Amino acid sequence: MVQVTNRARGARLFWVRGEAAPRRLAPGESADLDRNDPLLRAWEAAGEIEIAGEPAPRRRARPREA
Repeated sequence: MVQVTNRARGARLFWVRGEAAPRRLAPGESADLDRNDPLLRAWEAAGEIEIAGEPAPRRRARPREA
């Protein structure tokens, strides 16, 4: 579990394992969520959420063509 903060303009819905309904995070709101959620990775890459306690993902440099 990691601390996730919604930085998007609108609310985001997150499914939490074992819960019957999704969790809603309003802009600026934070919650402890599972880091392995594919939506978290996509929203993090788009800058819509912030994951506390972890470095930002690095982008791989493309090899230059000769």
